[in-house]
Amino acid sequence: MGKKISSPIIMILLAFLAIFISIRSAMFGGSALFENVIGVDWRLYFQPAAEAVLVGLSPYRVAGFWNPP
Repeated sequence: MGKKISSPIIMILLAFLAIFISIRSAMFGGSALFENVIGVDWRLYFQPAAEAVLVGLSPYRVAGFWNPP
């Protein structure tokens, strides 16, 4: 009547689901690792450079900001 799904395919799908759930819970669960990594380039380089431009200064005076987008 219907096709039977093989066991290795189910195991692979369960592994992908487990990886997805663990990454999602780490990102939205308040994990300190993702809070420090995601957006670090914006907080340290691009935001201070943008603020410098808004007040009339050169963005290149911000330490670590070498290449504008």
